[in-house]
Parts: sequence; structure tokens; C-alpha cells
Amino acid sequence: MSALCSIDLSVLNTRFPTGISRYARKIVEGLLAIEQSDTRWLTLGSMEPVGRPERRERHLAYELPWHDIDASRRTLSSLLAIEGVDAHFSPYYPLPDKASVPTFLTIFDLLPLKHPEWFPNASTQQFFDGPLRASARRATHLFAISEATKSDVVDLYGIAPERITVTHLAPIIDPMGFPDTGRPVEEPYFLCVCTLEPRKNLERTLQAFELLIERDPDLPHKLVIVGAYGWKSETLQQNASNLGERVNWTGYLPDSELAAYYRHAAALVFVSLAEGFGLPIAEAMSCGVPVLTSNCSSMPEVAGDAGVYCNPEDNESIADGWGKLVGSDFRTRSARSITAKSKSFNWISAADITYSRIFGLSRQTLF
Repeated sequence: MSALCSIDLSVLNTRFPTGISRYARKIVEGLLAIEQSDTRWLTLGSMEPVGRPERRERHLAYELPWHDIDASRRTLSSLLAIEGVDAHFSPYYPLPDKASVPTFLTIFDLLPLKHPEWFPNASTQQFFDGPLRASARRATHLFAISEATKSDVVDLYGIAPERITVTHLAPIIDPMGFPDTGRPVEEPYFLCVCTLEPRKNLERTLQAFELLIERDPDLPHKLVIVGAYGWKSETLQQNASNLGERVNWTGYLPDSELAAYYRHAAALVFVSLAEGFGLPIAEAMSCGVPVLTSNCSSMPEVAGDAGVYCNPEDNESIADGWGKLVGSDFRTRSARSITAKSKSFNWISAADITYSRIFGLSRQTLF
């Protein structure tokens, strides 16, 4: 007997893809690539369907009104009942308010609950403390993108650890998938990839870069900051004015351009204060690029032995770690550990784990 699983792809309705929407696309492509004759898929969302069409029974081009979460959850409950699904998976948004089938949900982080000062929009905290908390507690099983996130879900939502499976993310931007268009910046450069917002710690990153230059006035490197402007980013460039042309601000870049920046970077500097995972770390390592990152949250879990670590709240510590990355010999010496760690993250494994949990637990209930 075959099972029909629905997937809510509403999170793909975005102009500028984020780590969350990229995860949703990759995990669904992986799930629909798994050859299982007793599995059928129903995707839901207003965008073009993703994944292999021959593995998808149908796609409902329906946009849930997620600006009204309660209405969306009621509508979703009705749709699942009408379609006769056997299980439901959401890569981000809350689950239906009433579901008689096994339900599965991915949680990326609970930072708005741990650090509300970083999230000024009250609706964000309400989302995490209300519908997401309720959905997590009601779900048959949860997926967390790191052990750090899993620990937070256990602590803040009170969910038993055995009800949570960690499925690490993997590089979404594969530089080898894009032609090498040459160096995007003539001078050697350090790369920082993030949304420009307080928790990404860009103020201290810039201050540490200035300290690095003071220590080594002959340092030829620039700092290239790639990412969309978020809240409280208005004064960043003004505060970095004394660095002048030593800092390049690119804004948001499409994947094809970002791949070139990764490929030719001397190192990635990613000293965030907290992350659910830290995708730029994995993407940089997939290019063989050394990484300076924070010694807290999920970042040591991602970088492992291949990372150089610092205290993200101490400019001296950041500059000390940064200094270790200067010089081509470091990249050569660290190449083996970087390559080994980067291979531990892949979408095939993430999809296989997700599939086995969804259908393994669903069949215990249904058959």
C-alpha cells in the first residue's frame, strides 16, 4: 500500500532566497529523487513546483494566507482532509491546527526566544512563542538543523530529545556548478556573507579588521561583505568610513556571482553571535576556503577541526584568529581538514534521513 505525503512549500514564496527557502528547495528535490514505488508526493504552494515531476502525484498551486496564521492552519487542515494525505511535512511554517495524520516540521533556530533583543518585531516573537511552539509540541516528529538547535528545542519547548532528529544543512551554492568568471576583486580579500543585522556581529568584525590592519599596515587584503541590508544596518557603512576602500559592500548577490566570491576568497570571516547552523561556513569549506568563526552556538559543530575560532564579543580575540588566516601557507596546511569536514554535509544524506523518519514513523501509525 502506497502512502501520500504532502509538503507545504509556502516558504519558497520569496523574492530573495534565504537559507530557509534554499533548504526547503533542496530537501524537497532530494525527497522526490528517492526511488520508492510505495511513496507518493503532493506539493502545495503558489510557486512553480520543484523536484522530479514523475515522482510527484500532483501540485496544488494554492497560496496559504500566512499573514493570518490561524486562518492558514485551518485552511491547511481542510486541504489535507480533502486530498486524503497520509502524512504532512512542513519545512518551515506551522502545522495544520487539526490533523488526523502524522505531521513533521523542521525548526531552524529559536533565537527570537533566546535573544528577543535582536528581533524588534513583536510578531516574530509571537510566531515562535505561539503557533510554532504549538506545532512543535503537536508534531509526530521534528527535524532540527543542528545539535545546538535541537538542544534549544528541548530546553525552550520542553520536547523530549528522542522526538527530534538532526538533519544538517549542506552547501547550497556549489562553485563547481558555475563557470569560473575570474576574480571578482583584484586584490586579495576576506569574505563575510550574511544579512546585515546586529546578531551577525558586523560592528565588531569591522573593528577587528581595523585592528588587524593596525597590526600589519602592509596587509594587502580587502574585506568584502555580501548580504542584504537588515534592521539596524543603516549606520554600518558610516561607522566603517575610516576603512575607506578597504571594505567592499556588494549587497545581495545571486548564487552565480556569490560562487565566484567564495571561490577566490582568502578566507571566510563569520563571527556571528548565534546561529541555527551557519551555512556560509559549510559553503566556504566546500570551496577549500579557511574559516574564522565563533566559538559558540552551532558554529563549532559546523566548522569542526577545520575552523579557526574566536570569542565573537572580543575584538582582540577576533583579530588574533583573523591573523592566523593571513598567508597562503595556512590554506595549504588546513586543506585536508577543510575538505574532510566539508564532505560530511550533503543533501542526499539529509533527504534520506528525512524520508526514513517521515515514512518510518507514518507507517507505524497508518499500517
